[in-house]
Amino acid sequence: MDQLFAAPRDAPKTYSFAGKPNERLMYCIPHRVTTGQARDVFVHYLQAHPGSRHHPASGVFINATQEAFPCPSKK
Repeated sequence: MDQLFAAPRDAPKTYSFAGKPNERLMYCIPHRVTTGQARDVFVHYLQAHPGSRHHPASGVFINATQEAFPCPSKK
């Protein structure tokens, strides 16, 4: 199951390698965060927002990671 959390965790790195490094990322998970910790953030978000359980997992993951790991604002 942890593989489900590895790809979205690495998505910002992939996005920046896709030639869009200056675009605003949706979330910024620190490199030190493990796949298990990303899973825990997802589960905690579902517990805190039970109404989101009927939404697609990808959208819930984005919401959870945006809340837990917002990107620093560019000035």
